[in-house]
Amino acid sequence: LGLRMQISHLQEVLIPAIVLSGIALIFKPFALMILGRWFKYTKRTNFLVGFTLAQISEFSLIIAALGLSIGQISAMAFNTIVLALIITIFLSSYSITYSSEVYNRFSNFLSVFESKKIKKENKIKKEYDTILFGYNRIGFSILKVLKELKKKYVVVDFNPDIINNLRRFGVPALYGDVYDMDFLEDLKLEGANLVISTVPDLETNQLLINTVRTVNRKAVVVLRAHAIEDALKLYENGANYVLTPHFLGGEYVAKMIRHTKIGDKDYKEEREKHMKMLKQILSKGINHPEVEKN
Repeated sequence: LGLRMQISHLQEVLIPAIVLSGIALIFKPFALMILGRWFKYTKRTNFLVGFTLAQISEFSLIIAALGLSIGQISAMAFNTIVLALIITIFLSSYSITYSSEVYNRFSNFLSVFESKKIKKENKIKKEYDTILFGYNRIGFSILKVLKELKKKYVVVDFNPDIINNLRRFGVPALYGDVYDMDFLEDLKLEGANLVISTVPDLETNQLLINTVRTVNRKAVVVLRAHAIEDALKLYENGANYVLTPHFLGGEYVAKMIRHTKIGDKDYKEEREKHMKMLKQILSKGINHPEVEKN
């Protein structure tokens, strides 16, 4: 469809295309961040959604081509839309790549896009010395152990549905984002004995371990990684232990095969135990997470 653009008219549509691109790159993210604030997402979530969706949609090209074919828009208008699409795609690719750096620089000015109600609801009266970041994956099993050990804990997640679900079951939970430095300061990391992150993102975990170690050198920090290289980097950053689910899962099965005979009743016991755990997880409103890229 873009091949219908007439290169000879490029100079005539350049200024209108730049103006249209500016409108898309400024007002579209602005509108999305306002909408995200209404849905009570954090300012970082709102920023990333708006920033990564700033480009003009490819569907606009289909509509424009249809309008051109039936004579509803002129060739110049079509050329303007195509050029604006190219400009926004080019610029948005860079904005996505450097979105974290841009957010860190302007985060203080983005508080207007975060609902004040979030901070009012984000108060835990009980004391805690254990913080669990991320619940909707392996966090369920970790939380179960924390309860059994009668730890004073709090769960942190940036999914409002998960937080509401946890609170419904009486679990101390806070809605927050690791990239929000104000939120991390309110967590009182200096008083934590154990910090656990089930979040698989390397950059997020590096920020967390660096923040914790700045205010608390004694806390035990357990993080998560998919790749071996990421795990080694986190160890270098000061993590006490790094979870690698893919390798731990294989190691567990290997041990089970080693210590269990074929046809042995232990397999049946293991099966029943696993089914019970899966049903418990499902009863908490947690389904299988989306497949994560390594």
